[in-house]
Amino acid sequence: MKFPYREYISQYPGATDYRLILRPVITLRIVGPESDARWDALVDTGADETLLPLSLAELLGIELDEESTSQAAGISGDELTIYYGDVELEIAAQNKTVRWKSTVGFVEFGSSDDEVIILGHGGCLDYFTAIFDGENAELELVSNSLLP
Repeated sequence: MKFPYREYISQYPGATDYRLILRPVITLRIVGPESDARWDALVDTGADETLLPLSLAELLGIELDEESTSQAAGISGDELTIYYGDVELEIAAQNKTVRWKSTVGFVEFGSSDDEVIILGHGGCLDYFTAIFDGENAELELVSNSLLP
């Protein structure tokens, strides 16, 4: 399954000029017991886990294990408490759909404007062979034998 990188415009730090940034962002369907949602998600090989906004757990009716949490630090150094829950995740491209059940982390963001989904190794990338083709600005995901 191939996904074109998404285009974003960003201002150069300390300048008035802008630049085009290409990111491996794909649309992800998250299925919970009460509802489902589609979100854009950054595919991040530097992320150990797949992380979703805590607000999604509430919206989709996902039960979280309040006693089984972990702590993580982002690139900014901010400490995050991660709560875990079971979901079904789905990606689709070129008339092919891959859906799997997984335990993923949920984190609280300062505001809804800051909420993002990160597809990391645990819960997602471990189940795929990923080819990041910078020259052609596309990501290819091929499911592997670990896919549940």
